[in-house]
Amino acid sequence: MSDFHHHRERAFCRSHGAVPGHQHIAHAGSFGGHHPEGHHGSGRGGGGHGGHGGRHGRGGRMFEQGAIKILALNLVAERPCYGYELIKYIETLVGGDYSPSPGVIYPTLTYLVDMGWATVTEGDAGRKQYTVTAAGLEQLERVRPELHALLARLKLVREGSDARRSPDIERAMNNLKAVLHVRFSEGNASPELARKIAALIDEAALGIQKLEVSV
Repeated sequence: MSDFHHHRERAFCRSHGAVPGHQHIAHAGSFGGHHPEGHHGSGRGGGGHGGHGGRHGRGGRMFEQGAIKILALNLVAERPCYGYELIKYIETLVGGDYSPSPGVIYPTLTYLVDMGWATVTEGDAGRKQYTVTAAGLEQLERVRPELHALLARLKLVREGSDARRSPDIERAMNNLKAVLHVRFSEGNASPELARKIAALIDEAALGIQKLEVSV
């Protein structure tokens, strides 16, 4: 592994508290147990098994065990909701990079009902609507610190997602792809040219990694 890739992986682990390639969002210990937040999704950029019950652009797991349960309980505490509303709620919180699958959301809502934290009634067109109970509100208060930490982390993820979609970033990446296409289409392309270009890209990547931006 090159020095650049070694340092980049170490930086990723420090910032995400996870193994490389896995961006974890909160550990909701108060919910615990094995319940629906498993591998049911795929990355938006392609096929395969993506993260923890949904679709998102980077491989790996988006949510730690229990986090989606906290978000589900928080939403039904705000207002009665349907499953698809919870999907959209979480998608908005993350910034559009992740959307939990129905195969995760509906068992999660069923879990809240089984625990006595929500009730379910048949709403419009036979859809199931979920409403918080008094026990659910008590449980939400117990996990309030975890909820606040989770929402704060999701805010950072959302801001990062917005930044990645910056028109300036998109323009710069398109420029890079265009100039690479031109250079490698020319008759003088060679392994030496490829090495020099790779060195320039590595240098730019290291410079980006070392950037310090005051907020």
